[in-house]
Amino acid sequence: MFKKYQYDCATADCLDALYKQLQTDDLPDILLMDVRLNGVDGRDICKELKTRNAFKSIPIILMSSSPSKLKDYKKFNADDSLEKPFEMTHLLAKIDDLLHSLHAHSTD
Repeated sequence: MFKKYQYDCATADCLDALYKQLQTDDLPDILLMDVRLNGVDGRDICKELKTRNAFKSIPIILMSSSPSKLKDYKKFNADDSLEKPFEMTHLLAKIDDLLHSLHAHSTD
């Protein structure tokens, strides 16, 4: 789906796979993270990642089908949130906004 919009995409279906991908030199530009992961709360993962210097600058969008789980997304240091189901154009707009903001700050 993302290749259509010229984004490279990698997936991780569990915490170990996520950390394995993050241990490479090729860090992602952005993370899309579901609140409900395999036995782990994605909000806690987000908060933990944002405490690490290597990952704190990577924007994270938390996603959930439960609006109550997203209302305090800033408390978990997420950069944005998205309620499921969503329109792809809405997700792409959020990604573009976060990446544009990130690149604008890096050139200041």
